Amino acid sequence: MTVLAQLPGSECNPALQFVDAETVTTRSAPCHPVTAWLAGCAAAALTAYWAIGLVSLAGGETAPGDFVRTLIRALPGAAGYALLVAFLTSIPMPLLVFVERAAGWRRGISDLLAGAAMGALYAQLFGWPLLDGPRGVAITAFAAFSGGVGGLAYWLAAGRPGHELTINRPGQGHPVAQLRAD
Repeated sequence: MTVLAQLPGSECNPALQFVDAETVTTRSAPCHPVTAWLAGCAAAALTAYWAIGLVSLAGGETAPGDFVRTLIRALPGAAGYALLVAFLTSIPMPLLVFVERAAGWRRGISDLLAGAAMGALYAQLFGWPLLDGPRGVAITAFAAFSGGVGGLAYWLAAGRPGHELTINRPGQGHPVAQLRAD
């Protein structure tokens, strides 16, 4: 495989690859996997903080003018929460991703579901909220949603692996583009 062009900083993931005489494959520019994972942790933390702020606003606890100020004051807490999420997922998430890849599950949806499963699992480990009835179900669903947003952010930051655009150039005719989704 001859590489026609590479994006700076992505030596292992070329942006444009010459596969054979008639096929060119392109990929979006990926982040390093650790950077993508940290982006997912930050997205999960920010989702949680924004949702808590919206619940506070909807419940009448804060005035609309104070809402933005409250969220801005909560950003250091969200950064701390992102670090906590990173610490808690540093070992189980790579193992879960390894199982997904070994099983050949489709990327994107499996990344989203892995984040959601991790969020729901940690909601259970830190207080067993499902035993609390409807409130516990809501907390678990909220944690799963935040984790799912983190998984989706990871997949997007990783360059949407598994989704490559292949352009076939048969002879001198018009190119034919195909989207491959693993």
